Amino acid sequence: MSPELSYAVTGLGILLCLFCFAMVFRGQRIPGDEGSAQELEFKGLKLKANSLVTLLIVSALLAGFPLGLQAWIQINTPVATPTAPATAPQLATLRLFVTGQVLDGNGGQIENATVRVFDVRQGRQIHEAQTDGFGSFDFPPLELGQDDRYKVVMSKDGFLEQTVLMGPGGSVGFNAALVKRKTPGTPP
Repeated sequence: MSPELSYAVTGLGILLCLFCFAMVFRGQRIPGDEGSAQELEFKGLKLKANSLVTLLIVSALLAGFPLGLQAWIQINTPVATPTAPATAPQLATLRLFVTGQVLDGNGGQIENATVRVFDVRQGRQIHEAQTDGFGSFDFPPLELGQDDRYKVVMSKDGFLEQTVLMGPGGSVGFNAALVKRKTPGTPP
């Protein structure tokens, strides 16, 4: 039940009570009241009253019922534990798998290329590997928190170095093409 509805019904009940009190204290009979007593019975309780007093009793009950019901609902409703406001997703349990292949400009596999992984936030190298006969490399999973950033650098003598940056967002698979370094005096 909404609080607004409870307050509206309670307000109506209070207005009816005030009307009944005003009529009782003014001492005037209302139309239809011949002075005969009415008998109200509720769970063994008997009450004799005229119609005005009956209206007073009913309006008093009507005034208190919504707020009593509202209080009962609040007492008997389990309180939900407040949760933290929705913020950035928790990425601390994610892992980043860094695998790939190093190729030359023609798509040929480059064996024994050096592949290094750097933790950008800490500013240090954390892994290094050499590519196999197929130009492939694979590193153990890396922890991927909200602020983690990694840099993967592929290099080999005679080729230009290639760099890939990565961060939160899942696994990144990539192939790197190392371009031969141009030596001075060689025709294009």
